[in-house]
Amino acid sequence: MPWSTDAEVKTALATRIGHDSSATLPARYNDVITHANDLAYHKLREILIAYRGYTAAQLNTWAGRKQYNIRGALCLAFTELSLTEERLQLQSLDRICSIWEELMTMPLVDEDGEVIVPAGLGGSPSWGKFDDDDDDTTIEMTTTL
Repeated sequence: MPWSTDAEVKTALATRIGHDSSATLPARYNDVITHANDLAYHKLREILIAYRGYTAAQLNTWAGRKQYNIRGALCLAFTELSLTEERLQLQSLDRICSIWEELMTMPLVDEDGEVIVPAGLGGSPSWGKFDDDDDDTTIEMTTTL
């Protein structure tokens, strides 16, 4: 279940395209918003669990989960609705949609302001001798298709 509600995404979308209220949006936006909100949630989880090594429990403590869910949903909804930057109240669509790249490197912080250390990955696929002293070490990785 997404961390943000469809109503929160709808309000954020309405604000960014200059509507006074989410009630003034065309009815066809409702299905797009619902789909974008759900897809953004799953995409956030995919990136943070599969690629970054966080656990689902850790993500539920992340202070920015709702804001990033809304931002991801906005990116997906704007793209699906083909809304141009002129309609987005001078907000750059590229900036809104840079969320996916940001998630690959940004630290996650919990509600207490503490950095969340990924606990899900047990290691990386690699081969060769590992030296854990303070010297710079190169780890070679191979992929077999």
